Amino acid sequence: MPPGELVGTVASALGIVGFLGGAYVKFVRPRRRAIRIRRFCALVQEWFDMIDGSDIINLSLPALDVQEKRVAMFLRDNKLEDVRLCFSPKFRRKFLTDCGIKGELRDSPELFEKYSGCPVRGTDLKSFWWSMLGAFYEFRKHYEAQDGLANFGNVEMRVKLLKAYSGVLTA
Repeated sequence: MPPGELVGTVASALGIVGFLGGAYVKFVRPRRRAIRIRRFCALVQEWFDMIDGSDIINLSLPALDVQEKRVAMFLRDNKLEDVRLCFSPKFRRKFLTDCGIKGELRDSPELFEKYSGCPVRGTDLKSFWWSMLGAFYEFRKHYEAQDGLANFGNVEMRVKLLKAYSGVLTA
């Protein structure tokens, strides 16, 4: 085989490998991340169903703790802790529409932050999960104290935001 053909063959093989690597980065990796985010959403929904479908005072805290650890381990094991939730103006408008906000107020970043419990500029999944846990335990503390400050909507709206972000929001 002449040297020119060998160089051409090696260059073709490297070109094919480069193309396959580019296709993986562009098409396969984002799909895998989206699937992991949907799985994270399903785990959060299981956690939410545990607290939503039971009496808050008689809630089984050990079972809840196990579910919380499952979600945290899933985030860590699948390297989703640093994945950012970024909210476009179109997404924010749709979310506020789903919350029942009037048309002229749907573009308000302050209302989005108030209803979602998330900054407009976005947040990473780990911080989002910990803020959701904090909102639940703050609700539970006020609920047990019967001081009138208990607001389950803070937890519920975060779950709704996550479901909308992952694309599984049902009407």
